[in-house]
Amino acid sequence: MIRSLIAIFSIAVCSITFLGGAQAQAENLLIGTWALNTEKSPSNGTSMKNNVSKIEAVEGGIHMVNEGLVGQDQIFRVEFTAKFDGKDYPWKGTIGGKPFSAVDTIAYQKIDDYTYQVTEKAKGQVTDTQKWVVSKDGKTRTVTMTSKDAQGQEKTQTLVYNKQ
Repeated sequence: MIRSLIAIFSIAVCSITFLGGAQAQAENLLIGTWALNTEKSPSNGTSMKNNVSKIEAVEGGIHMVNEGLVGQDQIFRVEFTAKFDGKDYPWKGTIGGKPFSAVDTIAYQKIDDYTYQVTEKAKGQVTDTQKWVVSKDGKTRTVTMTSKDAQGQEKTQTLVYNKQ
């Protein structure tokens, strides 16, 4: 159950971008509202029924609020503000209105104009890593997340988001 919840909240971070002084066009493509395309993400490995990420620019980074419905119609919510300098920033999440502490920090790095790396941690230990690739037209974002299941086996999930 905890691993599934980690995956749920990991998905939440899939709509992040680098926003620096001179913003490139590709960087601006990620700002806005993104919805998980459940038909194109059948292997999401969670009981997620929907997921919407709202991302806004802040100086040197982003502020994100991600909400959705999971399991027995429980609302989950993730919120954070982070810079894209590879450093850990606080991550806050709830599920069913109760604090969720399986992740407590998040770090971001820009690889190129369309590719980003995310690392989530709990108590200093990596819980998952993600690679996001945004399409050149900015309409689709593909997220590949790698984590370990309860038995310690590595698993990979691919998620597709559509810009709203």
